[in-house]
Amino acid sequence: MSRSNAKHRLNNFDFTIMLKRKLVLPLYHPASAPVCKCGTTHDIYGHHHFRCTRISKKFVHDYINTQALQPVLQQVLRTAGITDNSSPVQTEVPHHIQQQPLLRPFDI
Repeated sequence: MSRSNAKHRLNNFDFTIMLKRKLVLPLYHPASAPVCKCGTTHDIYGHHHFRCTRISKKFVHDYINTQALQPVLQQVLRTAGITDNSSPVQTEVPHHIQQQPLLRPFDI
């Protein structure tokens, strides 16, 4: 998207946070780090937010990806004539890469 259109631009606060995350710069001072719902104080780089198991959406993502979405997609693709009745819709196989069990092939 072109940033010449004002609607496609990020506000300064969001841009600063994203840039600091990309460059792995501290997001806040250690003394003022927020506390997560799980009770852990966030690290200054903001990594805890993406790793916390209490606020993680991994369970919902995995359920939708493997249980809920696959049957619906199979029916829609058959109805649209994109696949035939014998073509299965593949779902993610957990632990596809043994050395990196958290890496998921469909999460591109």
